[in-house]
Amino acid sequence: MAQLFGHEDLDVYQAALQLVAWLESMFTEFSCSADLLSKLDKSTTGIVLKIAEGKGRRP
Repeated sequence: MAQLFGHEDLDVYQAALQLVAWLESMFTEFSCSADLLSKLDKSTTGIVLKIAEGKGRRP
């Protein structure tokens, strides 16, 4: 079934979402500094957003 947004159908987008979910579980399992957690969160979220942005530029 087609998603509302085209990027949701991309395998790489789904893999990036899985990576973010896995890393979030690692963040909670291991104690890390708040600064490190913030940087990792921003970078992994950025991956997902860049994929969506790129798909938006190319139909």
